[in-house]
Amino acid sequence: MYELDEAALRNLIDEHPEAVGRIHRKNYYSSDGSEMVSHELINRLFPKNLYHYEGTIHEQVVPAGETYEVPLFISHVGYKLDSVNKKEKAERNLWNRRRIRENYGSDS
Repeated sequence: MYELDEAALRNLIDEHPEAVGRIHRKNYYSSDGSEMVSHELINRLFPKNLYHYEGTIHEQVVPAGETYEVPLFISHVGYKLDSVNKKEKAERNLWNRRRIRENYGSDS
């Protein structure tokens, strides 16, 4: 986490008790030897009695109804991996997808 307005966050949660809060994520990664950064809003704050995560590889909040922007900023380095860790992550994801396909047919 690199920035949080806690008072504003508490107010937004109170104002949107049944909605999904979207936090700011800064993704760090490498591309062709260059260090890159991308920014995105992701669904992460929600009432557990109304929403849940689905998916194994790229979990998503379901159902995603009304959303609001949250003043929370985080850094994500999950895409900035060396070649060994990239290979391990790819193998883990492939194993998870095969397990899901065998048990459920898909990960949709």
